Amino acid sequence: ANVIPQGINDQCQFTLSYDNPDLSTQISTLLQATKSRTLDLIITDYENRTKAWRNSMYTQIDVLRNLYNSSDVDNVITDFNVYFVPITNNMRQNHHKKLVNLISQKDTFMYISSVNQCSDQDHSSVVNTSSVNNRKNNRKFKKKKNKPRSNRKQTLNKIIKGNEAVKVNDRMILNLSGKTLTDEQKEVLTLGPDFAPTPSHPQIDKRDNDIDKWVSKIRWAHFFSKVTPSSTPNVHRDTEIALIPPSGKEAPKSTSQALELYLQLTVKELKTIGLCNKSFDNMSPNHRQALKQLQSWDDTVFRYFDKGTGWVLDTQDNYEQKVMEHLGDADTFIPINEANNTSPIPKKIKEINGIIEKWVETSLEAGDISKRIASWIVKEESRPGYDYCNYKVHKPQANYPGRLITSGCGSPTENLAAWSDFYLKQLAVELPYVLKDSSQFLYEIHKFNLTQNDQIDNIILVSWDVVAMFPSIDNVMGLDACQELLDQRDVKFPSTTSILEATRITLENNISFFNNVAYIQKNGTAM
Repeated sequence: ANVIPQGINDQCQFTLSYDNPDLSTQISTLLQATKSRTLDLIITDYENRTKAWRNSMYTQIDVLRNLYNSSDVDNVITDFNVYFVPITNNMRQNHHKKLVNLISQKDTFMYISSVNQCSDQDHSSVVNTSSVNNRKNNRKFKKKKNKPRSNRKQTLNKIIKGNEAVKVNDRMILNLSGKTLTDEQKEVLTLGPDFAPTPSHPQIDKRDNDIDKWVSKIRWAHFFSKVTPSSTPNVHRDTEIALIPPSGKEAPKSTSQALELYLQLTVKELKTIGLCNKSFDNMSPNHRQALKQLQSWDDTVFRYFDKGTGWVLDTQDNYEQKVMEHLGDADTFIPINEANNTSPIPKKIKEINGIIEKWVETSLEAGDISKRIASWIVKEESRPGYDYCNYKVHKPQANYPGRLITSGCGSPTENLAAWSDFYLKQLAVELPYVLKDSSQFLYEIHKFNLTQNDQIDNIILVSWDVVAMFPSIDNVMGLDACQELLDQRDVKFPSTTSILEATRITLENNISFFNNVAYIQKNGTAM
């Protein structure tokens, strides 16, 4: 059973001025649901206020880290937590006991039936359903004529047609293919890459399964976000939790009450959508036809903007040429020659796996990794990554150059790179000249204006850009910089040798695939 405060129950009371048992029952049922919704709103407001307070606290902590030594601030926070955690736990226990006592008092809380858990669709049915006798007895009820289904569909199409999101935005479309786009095709492309057309026959079972997977994914993400590496003897376990996703396990419920309330309300709302046999289409027939026409253009490549949101349409030949402008650089990429070996790709992958296995044996013997991490790093089945280009639409003067991106999903070095990146990215955070995002940059400027206002007239704001920065990073210089920072660690675990060797193996064995040819990047970092 569920409980609600007696005060909410007293406020949700209504008595008809005339005798109508059926209507009284329906109003009582609706008010029962209103009590539950009111309690949900109060809890949500409380969680929002708590979240805002926590965000304010974290903001103040970031300000302290920027003004003072971050390690000193962390030490103060640690001492604060050590002192207040027992007090907080004691307060929670006392609060729980008090809540149990209050629930047992009938004048404070009251039990409500499961009718309060009904969905919004159930609420609407309570309001709209009335017997014929009630309508005859009460003339306040006016009979409403439902629109025919055909009229409702026409109205929906008018709404879609007049929606601002469907209006053509030429800045979201760059057509380099030479083909002429119709108005409907432009409107479809303006919807953006995240638009999802309504399926013709929604599968309720598949939808519920996807919702459950989404809930589990959110809970696992929150669970892993709380894990940070430490120098304790349990450091292997911390690394395993942070890197290795669980397989076939149901995610535990989050310790965040706000997150669990959000998931509960969202799932309840999602599972009441689309329960009818046929849902309304979010695209008009003309847009559907335009989408099919675009999908049939096999000789046209559709790519995203490198910065911003939009589509680039280009011919297959032009797209391949832009990719080969990067892969054709002999100083950076080496193609695997098909003439020397009839099956060079499987042989190269086997060679890379052998190098990784040797590193795993050495690191496992040195105690830098656990057995579970070792089995996770060595992939039984792997394949080359995939190269593709996004267009730099913000550089029209350079004929929209392409930015080469290598997807390492499924590649032999995928997990090894994740392991080394897990420790290297912690070093970058400590660097004084690294900006997290644009907000920190604006904050640094604001702080400078406050502290050194007398020097503003002598300051010139300068910005520059590095052409092909990631591929231009020399491997030797990059490894030397990493070693210098790794040697400055207070706790050198894992060993500097293991991290550097894992990074070197990743850089020298980055295998990717494009247009039926495999490439090895011998210099620079893949993006």
